[in-house]
Amino acid sequence: LVPIFRHTQQIKLIYHGRASEHRNLENIIRAVSQFPKKYSLDLMVGTKGTDYTRTKHIRELAATYANVNILEQVPYDQIIKQLQSYDMGIHLLPDTCFNHRHALPNKIFEYIQARLGLIVTPLPEICKLVESHGVGVVTDGETADDCIVALERIQLEDVSRYKEASHKASLILNAEISHEKLVN
Repeated sequence: LVPIFRHTQQIKLIYHGRASEHRNLENIIRAVSQFPKKYSLDLMVGTKGTDYTRTKHIRELAATYANVNILEQVPYDQIIKQLQSYDMGIHLLPDTCFNHRHALPNKIFEYIQARLGLIVTPLPEICKLVESHGVGVVTDGETADDCIVALERIQLEDVSRYKEASHKASLILNAEISHEKLVN
């Protein structure tokens, strides 16, 4: 894959994954809603099983903002292809427990493989990965205000730089390279 550079004034953000209350989706929605001309946000979240009630709440909140949409999840083998039409992936995982603090969620790698820039919270492992590869922005925290500050700083030129950096990082941060390291 190669980065897709969209030549528009609006930066397309994506979150994909569970609609769990521990994913800070309300903060993401409220932050992005402050920039209706600069950003659009699609949330690709589960609508069945344990996420149903939560997704209903998120869908109702998103409906109050013109630049926020809820999409159905796609099958796992189509995620990266679907993500490629976006500019940046966002994940504001809060620092609420040991697992979050040391997480490196799949979606971070999926965003990179889709050649997207990233917006993430300052959790140590995620922060280290994003900063060492120059693939995006690390917020100061997990609140809507922290996200707003990060969104204010991002310029269109930054998106192209982040996407190029993700392209380079994707050649290192992938299943084939990781598998070889684990086996050795």
